[in-house]
Amino acid sequence: MRKTLVLHIGMHKTATTSIQSHLLHHRVQLHQMGVEYVPGLVKIGRRIRNRAPMSDELVRELQAHLEPLLTLPAPIILGSAEAYFGRFMAKPPVLINSHECAADLKRILEPFDLDVKLFAAVRRQDTWLESAYQHSVKWNFDLTFDEWYAELDLDLFHWDRLLGGFAAQFGKDNLYVHPYERLFKPDGEGVRRLYRLFGAEQLAEPGTFPRSNPGISKRWLEVLRRANSLIDRKECQRLRFFMEQEFPRKSGDKTIYFSDEQRVELLEHYSASNQRLFDEFVPAGIENFYTVAAVMGQAALTV
Repeated sequence: MRKTLVLHIGMHKTATTSIQSHLLHHRVQLHQMGVEYVPGLVKIGRRIRNRAPMSDELVRELQAHLEPLLTLPAPIILGSAEAYFGRFMAKPPVLINSHECAADLKRILEPFDLDVKLFAAVRRQDTWLESAYQHSVKWNFDLTFDEWYAELDLDLFHWDRLLGGFAAQFGKDNLYVHPYERLFKPDGEGVRRLYRLFGAEQLAEPGTFPRSNPGISKRWLEVLRRANSLIDRKECQRLRFFMEQEFPRKSGDKTIYFSDEQRVELLEHYSASNQRLFDEFVPAGIENFYTVAAVMGQAALTV
């Protein structure tokens, strides 16, 4: 019987860690349902991310590592790792080699007789970049948001192009895409759509997903940024963990860096790209990230 491999590939900054924690918590139930959740697939993803494009020798090495994982007796093998989406960096250019990762993943899986299904969550570019900047501060960078943003190449964040690399390798019908903003809505349809791929829809109750990687309040994140010029990365991590415990961002609070005008300009830059994204990869009936004319200057800009 042909096995199914379901890979949740992120993307970055879309609650991947929360989903991984949930899957790990339900690992026994998943096993009883014929689904083997394999945390070891995270390491494979990281090797691909760090080395793509890969040599033939390294492809063979990773195939040897994968073989015992993919030949487990369960009919469905499940993995989750945002690393498959590409290399995510604290400093600009921030996100690179997504197409190379897709191509190398395809090369690595070719010898195995698998039905491969990929699930990706995508996030509106404005809030994604604000979250990515916070990540950079937590990793010891001391640029202000404006300085960091000025160094970005905005052409790197057309999600339709990046997902197109996975569609080209695995087929568009095997790529399941859902907007992050709708992933944990009360109706649960976002996470249920992911869990439906491996027959565990009943486990996907929105309120059961743990909050992972807690945020730091904007005020204390600025303290950390200023301290980063005086401390090394190891010290930054210790200070970050202290701040996450003592000065967390409150639930519902948003750390906003763009002005309304900047946000609208950025979203207009991606409007055609995001329309293609929803037309090609997101099921009909799921609303687009935004309608610029409707949200200009309103709180809806900061989902």
